[in-house]
Amino acid sequence: MQIQKIALLFLLTFMLFISCDKKEFGAEALLQGSYVGTLTPVNSEIQTIQPAVADVKVVGDHLLEIHCYSEEFDTIIRLNYYHHNEQYMVCATGQDFENMYGHALSGQHMSQGRMMNESEWMYHLRREHSESDEHFGQFGGMDHSFEYIFMLENDELPYNLKFRGIKK
Repeated sequence: MQIQKIALLFLLTFMLFISCDKKEFGAEALLQGSYVGTLTPVNSEIQTIQPAVADVKVVGDHLLEIHCYSEEFDTIIRLNYYHHNEQYMVCATGQDFENMYGHALSGQHMSQGRMMNESEWMYHLRREHSESDEHFGQFGGMDHSFEYIFMLENDELPYNLKFRGIKK
């Protein structure tokens, strides 16, 4: 009788473990780490390519902190991440989201109200964005890459730098 109880407890624990959303267990391990690559100006006459690193940490529910730095560049940003097929897409969060898109995030969790076969990313686009909204980065699941376009200003002149790196 005692063996049956232990077996039942083991079976229930195992079923609970496998029923959890596996991609969320993997997202932290997949995304977190150091990405070594380059920073390249986008749409600029100056095409100086700089070696750079992006250190990525999961700091909350679907929230990343990214420290990107090179010899001439150093910034920390926070982005939300959303699973989509073999990738994780990223989007601004908090005040940065409001400044970019003109409204606050709805705050509805990614798993609430999603249609069957709709990825977190597709749900996010449907709930939070209009068709013309732009996004600036993603993680490639197949090649362990991260890319992001930083929108910056120098003396009130806007310019963009694109980071592209591979997880080491």
